[in-house]
Amino acid sequence: FWPPSLVKDHIAFAPFGTYFISAFMSSVSGLEVYQVQMFLLYVFMAVSVLLTFPVARETFGYQPLGAGFVSLLVGLNGLTHYVVYHGFQHQAIAVPLVLALLLIVTRLVKTPAWKDSFFLILLFWALNVTYIHMLFISLGFLAIVLICLFFRSDSHRRAYQVFCLIVFSLTVMILLAPTRFDGSLHFLVWLMKATSTEAGWFINLPSFTKIVGVTPFPKELCLRHYLFGAHLKLQDFSAFLMGWVTFLLIIEGLFRFLKKDRPAFLRNAFCLFGIGLTALVLAFQGRTDQGWGGYKAFKLLSFFLPVLLAASLGFLRDMTLRFRDRREELLGLFMLALLLFNLNTATKTVQRMIWLTRPILADTVALSKLRGLPARDSINIPQESTWWNILWETYFLAPRKLYFEQGTYFMPSRSLDGEWWLVRKSGGETTPDLTRENWGPVFYLNPTYSLAKIRG
Repeated sequence: FWPPSLVKDHIAFAPFGTYFISAFMSSVSGLEVYQVQMFLLYVFMAVSVLLTFPVARETFGYQPLGAGFVSLLVGLNGLTHYVVYHGFQHQAIAVPLVLALLLIVTRLVKTPAWKDSFFLILLFWALNVTYIHMLFISLGFLAIVLICLFFRSDSHRRAYQVFCLIVFSLTVMILLAPTRFDGSLHFLVWLMKATSTEAGWFINLPSFTKIVGVTPFPKELCLRHYLFGAHLKLQDFSAFLMGWVTFLLIIEGLFRFLKKDRPAFLRNAFCLFGIGLTALVLAFQGRTDQGWGGYKAFKLLSFFLPVLLAASLGFLRDMTLRFRDRREELLGLFMLALLLFNLNTATKTVQRMIWLTRPILADTVALSKLRGLPARDSINIPQESTWWNILWETYFLAPRKLYFEQGTYFMPSRSLDGEWWLVRKSGGETTPDLTRENWGPVFYLNPTYSLAKIRG
């Protein structure tokens, strides 16, 4: 039911194109989009977790035990579940694309082959469609990783071949979709100029402990007393201690690489400090009275979470089940403790997701029946509702002319000049208030929604 002109504009300039995947799956399965949405999120989340294993193995040189451990931590991490819970489908799909790019580039460094340019073109195109501005950020990140990987090769010719393959693939992608690439550039420029970017709420900068999946255990599992007379509970102290142990091991691992494996040190250090410092700058830029953070910093950290964990836990790279010395035995105990903390974090996150379930109400779905009533094609959507509800109200009321008091991904906020008002009823009260005398005809839709006009 979308007008062709609107579809054309969204293909060219919409920052996220993943709704076409939802539409495709809806058409194939015969289900509605809202019925396949969460399923797709979990599928691509699982793909990200699975792809983390070969990335850890091939790009970061892990043994199977360490690579599997990093993959498991990505799947248990609270940031991963936060992204899925809040429906960031574009990010869930783009993360495995970037991981696949890392794998292809790693393979090209070892054995350059022009036939692999087909996969590069496909991945560049998919990333450009899916997560429009992350294409450029990912290219910059790939350049850093590529430079570090080149230290493993003494062939300048091989480095030149890989560079040419990437440039060739990117050029072909641009020629195949020039309008879309132009939209990417415009959106990237806008994003860089924007001092603050939010998606309905402020997101604080995740702490180091949360990034590595360390959060306090529930009170029921800990002793009820305080330490050091500072009112620091034992469960908080255990998370604090585990965070410091992890941090010190990361530093120790970097120094060990600096002495024994310079290319690995450069790769891990670039990943950690490049992403970390950029996130701090973005968090400072997006700070509010609630603290440092913002949408940009959270997106950067959560998007590159598999890379961050693989680069951070490099001290586990050579771990095997044999435990060849006392150091590896202690690292084995550390892995067990870190796994327990991550299981605790995942359990609490999933429990909260169940408690704060975001269902789509049957009355909201019923708004789609208005598609057969073309006379009511100009509707004001007032702000007195949650961000979640407004997004789905927009979906079911499209493609009418919609005027928003609260901006959405579909359209920014603007003056409410529509002919009709969307009226919500909750607890016996209506928003807007229909008891005012200047309200005209009211069109009843269901127990939750009505459409109303203002006289004159």
